[in-house]
Amino acid sequence: MNPKLNRQNFFCSVILIVLIPLVPLVLELAIKKHCPNATLAITVSIYCITVLTASNSWAWMIFSILPSIIFSGIYASLITEEKFKHLPLTTVVNSMGNSNLLGLVSYLAIISIAFIHIRERYIRHIKNSESFLPF
Repeated sequence: MNPKLNRQNFFCSVILIVLIPLVPLVLELAIKKHCPNATLAITVSIYCITVLTASNSWAWMIFSILPSIIFSGIYASLITEEKFKHLPLTTVVNSMGNSNLLGLVSYLAIISIAFIHIRERYIRHIKNSESFLPF
């Protein structure tokens, strides 16, 4: 296959699968200059499933479920009503949120998931010459 077409397939797949799902987060950061921890948590949860379901690797697909469940729980604890704030997960998450650790962990999760998938896309489209969106 044509190396130029392989690069086009690679860049198209990275833009559509890895970058486009992050547009709402980037827009919120651009407009508000800050992103609440609840938004970061739900973004990571959905991003894990969205990006890694496009994977050909069953191991990565299964691996994506764990951080998705964890960040869904974090999101739930962040938006929990006051009467449930005493629960252990809520207490831990709130202490992480106060120290900005939750934001750091969320960004690291997004970057690591994106890196894993970009690596897979590179192998699929550049090395193996697999086409993306065959028309």
